[in-house]
Amino acid sequence: MPGRSNRRWGSDVSGRRFKDTAPAFALTNMITLDEIKIIVKLTEGELGQNAMKAMVTLDFGGYFKVKGFRVQSSRFKNESGDSVWITPPSYMSKGKYHPIFFSESKDWWKKLESKILEAYQFASMESAIGEIKEEHI
Repeated sequence: MPGRSNRRWGSDVSGRRFKDTAPAFALTNMITLDEIKIIVKLTEGELGQNAMKAMVTLDFGGYFKVKGFRVQSSRFKNESGDSVWITPPSYMSKGKYHPIFFSESKDWWKKLESKILEAYQFASMESAIGEIKEEHI
């Protein structure tokens, strides 16, 4: 029929309809957690509980990037003993924050969170070493 697209329609368990599930499914099966490139941009947050320490971008093998992950100070220690926590990108609507990036698997999210934290610690260490070298010049 002219004017109609050839896209396939599917539905999830809640009955919501969406287009072309095959590319998204293929992408998640092609990329492993180790292939996600983590780009950390250190920031100088204000003093306080929620001071932002870094902005993080995830590069999914050149297919797409997700920007806006935040590394923030926390009063509480995380599983690795640091006082920081990682939040995914989100938007505010009706006074609440809603995540843009969401993982159905808590196990996968914990692994990704750990990998982001590791990249943040590495970037922080490199920055500190660079500052020490600059002081001795």
